[in-house]
Amino acid sequence: ETRLRDAELATRAGVPPDEARVIRGQAAAIRAGIARISDDLTLCVTLAGEALELLPEPEVGPLKLRAASILNASRGFLVSGDVTRNTERSISAQLTAPEGNQHASLSSTTNLGRLRVMQGRLRQAKATYEEAMQMVSESAKMRQLYGSPAYYFGMGDLYREWNDLGAARSHLEQGMELVQGTLTVDADVILVGYLSVARLKHALGDGAGALAMLEELARLTQQRGFVASVLARAEAAKARLWLARGDLVDAIRWAQTSGLRADGDPNFPQEGEYLTLARVLIAQGQEDPSGHHLDGVLGLLDRLLKAAEDGGRMGSAIEI
Repeated sequence: ETRLRDAELATRAGVPPDEARVIRGQAAAIRAGIARISDDLTLCVTLAGEALELLPEPEVGPLKLRAASILNASRGFLVSGDVTRNTERSISAQLTAPEGNQHASLSSTTNLGRLRVMQGRLRQAKATYEEAMQMVSESAKMRQLYGSPAYYFGMGDLYREWNDLGAARSHLEQGMELVQGTLTVDADVILVGYLSVARLKHALGDGAGALAMLEELARLTQQRGFVASVLARAEAAKARLWLARGDLVDAIRWAQTSGLRADGDPNFPQEGEYLTLARVLIAQGQEDPSGHHLDGVLGLLDRLLKAAEDGGRMGSAIEI
């Protein structure tokens, strides 16, 4: 950030307007990448849009940040939850990246796979992830590419969903090796990976191991300075695990301290947290039928369902 400010200040010292515009665009593009790594996806998408307005097409000079900005701007579906056909077509169009830009192609393909999971089209998602692997035939080269953890986590979670736990474990372990062996991994990808491993451990009957993974995620969130929403999603995942293990006391404690309410107005990034809240309130209602725990739950689920259907998220709609 210090270097970016220095560059921007330098543009005031008689730099030609066109050159100054490019420098401002490059600064916005780099800031978008920083925001993405810490999981501030709203800021990432906004800055990427600013960069695209400032950077020339075709881009000139040694830094080629326009392609990265297009990719970052396309991550808007992870903020809005809009995975309708128009969004899918927009991301599919990015797969025609210039030859040799395997980083961008891999990231675009894994984004498309993730979008199709959100659509509830799991077979198509698997085919999309497999296309990502076909881009890089040599496994060693695949592991060196930025974005490859997203591939392994995406495939691993699909296999877990289909109860192919052996294949799920193999893919998730490879993804975790990459996360632990490098610093440049997006917080959003790390979150997906840790949550997927925790779900796998729970499916294998290792509840303690699943909780340990979520505790490790919380520590990593603080160490790397991820945005607060990463920790909030990790805590909600713990509450869901407590519910599955019959530990209603801890789940209720989470609900009481989460700041969420049944009459709240959830946005897409908080969808999982609100679904966990609904599950806790339902469990409380089953324990205490004479109480008012179920008041507002159906209304909350109705709002969540409408948002999911409007956004084309049939994966969410099924759970809701």
